[in-house]
Amino acid sequence: MLGPLKMDVEACIRQYLEMAPKIFPKENFLAGSKVGHVVQGAMGKARFDGNDLERVVQELVKERLGNPNAPLYCEEPKEPQGLECRT
Repeated sequence: MLGPLKMDVEACIRQYLEMAPKIFPKENFLAGSKVGHVVQGAMGKARFDGNDLERVVQELVKERLGNPNAPLYCEEPKEPQGLECRT
């Protein structure tokens, strides 16, 4: 978030605190216990949904860069024309 999205540290912290509940839902008693983790693992269930993470990150990228699929990796240019971003 610091580099590609041009956010300062405080903005990153605020954004993480806003995003975290959407990505990492509060677990109930059994799901949060060691037994619950073993049962979920045996059933092949993940604790967190990667789709939620992707959706939230794409929303942030769209908000900051205007395009949810904007490249986030950019190299410093050899010439002073601007950043060269890879997709």
